[in-house]
Amino acid sequence: LSTTPSHVVVIPSTGQRVTLRPYTVKEEKVLLMAAESKSSENILRAMCNLVFSCVVGESLHPADVRTFDLEFLFAQLRAISVGETVSILSRCKYEECDGETETSVNFSEASVEVLDLETPLSSFIELNKNVSVMVSYITVEDLLNSPALLDDSDNARVAMSYEILRASIKKVMTPDQVFVFNEASREEQEKFVNEMTPIHTQAIAKHLDTTPVLKIHSKYTCS
Repeated sequence: LSTTPSHVVVIPSTGQRVTLRPYTVKEEKVLLMAAESKSSENILRAMCNLVFSCVVGESLHPADVRTFDLEFLFAQLRAISVGETVSILSRCKYEECDGETETSVNFSEASVEVLDLETPLSSFIELNKNVSVMVSYITVEDLLNSPALLDDSDNARVAMSYEILRASIKKVMTPDQVFVFNEASREEQEKFVNEMTPIHTQAIAKHLDTTPVLKIHSKYTCS
């Protein structure tokens, strides 16, 4: 046990190299209990605690880890802790076929695919001649601070979209000052967002639509 192997991975959004150790049975139990609760917030917190606890020699802060970074780190952690592959049932992509085929998925081959290579992590969007905002992809800290971001039920879609918009704003800039958005009160943040126009929100949404996604490619032949 004292010679537990470690694994070096690169965080997709920053290029930072970190070392992961396999998680323990005790740590896995906490994750499984969170999964049984079926609470998105409990699962997220358990996943964050697990990933951050398994980083060796340095610490990660939720504000510096994007959501797709967390998914990537968890996939790599699962690969070195339990095993690289898992068998799943894949449904045929053709609607007229109901076939399901057992497929092997390799977690170590998980990668974050950038949807737009020219889009940076953060973008500056001009709202008018005097006010601009810096928006960025959603971080783990944003999710932890806004449980509404985790509610994907049909009756919460509007609230979730609003929360994504609010959480993506990191700075507000005028010709004379720069304001850190999350240092403002919740009431002030909501007032600012509510006074934006649909043109403004569409510009922010355009940046968020380029959020990189985690993918694991696997080939199979429908049975």
